[in-house]
Amino acid sequence: MSINKIRSILPIVPIVLCFCSLCFSEPPNISSADDIDLFIKVLDQTPHNSEQIFEFGNRNFTYLSKKYSLSPGFINLKSRLQSASFLASKMQSQLGKSMNKRLLEVIDDQKQKKTNSLVVAPAKSFYDSSINLFSKPINIDDLGENEKTFLRRYYNLILRKHIENISFAGLGYAFAEPSFKGTYNYVLVLPLLHTPNSKAINLEVLPLSMKTPQLLNQLADSALLHFGRIIAAMSLARNAAAISNRAFNEIDYYIESAHNCPPDKANIAVDCLNLAIKAASASEPDRVVELNIQIIDTWQKSKNHALAAGHARDTYEKFPDHPKTAYIIWLYYYSLSLARQSDVILADIDNHIDNPICSQYRAKLMYTKWWAMRLARNDSPGLQALEYQLLKDYSDSSIITPVMLSRATDMIAQQNYNQAYVLLNELMENFPDTKSADQAKKILERLKAKREIN
Repeated sequence: MSINKIRSILPIVPIVLCFCSLCFSEPPNISSADDIDLFIKVLDQTPHNSEQIFEFGNRNFTYLSKKYSLSPGFINLKSRLQSASFLASKMQSQLGKSMNKRLLEVIDDQKQKKTNSLVVAPAKSFYDSSINLFSKPINIDDLGENEKTFLRRYYNLILRKHIENISFAGLGYAFAEPSFKGTYNYVLVLPLLHTPNSKAINLEVLPLSMKTPQLLNQLADSALLHFGRIIAAMSLARNAAAISNRAFNEIDYYIESAHNCPPDKANIAVDCLNLAIKAASASEPDRVVELNIQIIDTWQKSKNHALAAGHARDTYEKFPDHPKTAYIIWLYYYSLSLARQSDVILADIDNHIDNPICSQYRAKLMYTKWWAMRLARNDSPGLQALEYQLLKDYSDSSIITPVMLSRATDMIAQQNYNQAYVLLNELMENFPDTKSADQAKKILERLKAKREIN
């Protein structure tokens, strides 16, 4: 290089060194607002895992800690950040111990029998034990605007580092124990603790490596199924779709999520369907009714029959003139029968048996009333009359087979074996493919052994 070229560069060197000093060395005067502005600029231009960024941010935070040492809002914020750090360290430590324990089992020369390697508490337990602490509001209105901006960016930076470390610890354990699938449950603990139930997760706290459609969808599944945080899950799935340039429909997401919930997560599924109802247009009553029917079905499949009945009643009272109201009324009484609430059934079922709107379900309602009376051991003339009416009006329907079987067993109890024999044969001949026919066959075999049968 020529001397002239060197001379031309020399005046620039001090400027470059000065900039580097400001960016990556100890700030000469951390009490000025310029230091905060510079931190934010450097944060936007430098990898977030840069040690210099953390050092620079820590020094600014230390300065603000002194400046606002008597501010209740700042004290609360500082305490929350310390709590987040403690919680992150606890999760990392337990995940690390689980990994080490499993690795020792793998390399054990004696090949001892594998034990339960998991010594880490479920991610949900970390979340549940801390939610009250992180839900308390923090007021830092007494700080300057640039100071509040710094604290938000610095706080996100610290959370992002903790989340990244938790992810590494979880992936390490998953490598040692392939059956472990909970890495992203632990990753979400801190983001969800800092997200109100009705808000979307702040993506700024997630490491860049996690902002891919695949990982965002995994996080969405975790938020939905492990934590029951539906809005947070929806926001993650929406962002995954946006990155992939795919269309996203909020109502469809809620419905699909409800269908993906197993029976033991019925409460989450119902919450999803309720959000779909809320998001649906008021001008779509048919869709709203269908979604309510799905809620009833969800409660039934999870064997929460009383809840299914309660929702059915709420629905048919809300939509008394809808074409599917009669079906929902039937679902109400059917759910009550599954819950074995005969007294509730008998309280008002006659009102619907005689209601023209329910004519299509009259046979089922009458049968349900008969079943409830039998369960309540109601041997009144009313039961006899109901049985007679069922057998007369629906002689061609298999719905009467339990009635026929019940009558036959009553006859046997009264030693009317010949009449029971005739009725059981009639049941088997007219309805051979029913469960009642199978039971009738077994009873007949016992009857034939009795001398009273000719």
